[in-house]
Amino acid sequence: MTPVKKREQNNPKKPPNLLVTTPETAQIMLLGSRLREHLAGVKAVILDEVHVLGPLVREEHNF
Repeated sequence: MTPVKKREQNNPKKPPNLLVTTPETAQIMLLGSRLREHLAGVKAVILDEVHVLGPLVREEHNF
């Protein structure tokens, strides 16, 4: 994962619109107010391992 500081140096005015993460990492990121501010512009989130969030069968995960 690229550190936030490095990403800001690369493109400080246009943060990414897409976040790909695991549910555990998303939870940690949402706990910190500074991180929530960085995520305010995120337009899409892809949760890896979404199957662990509930008792759904595999076919039901195809959105």
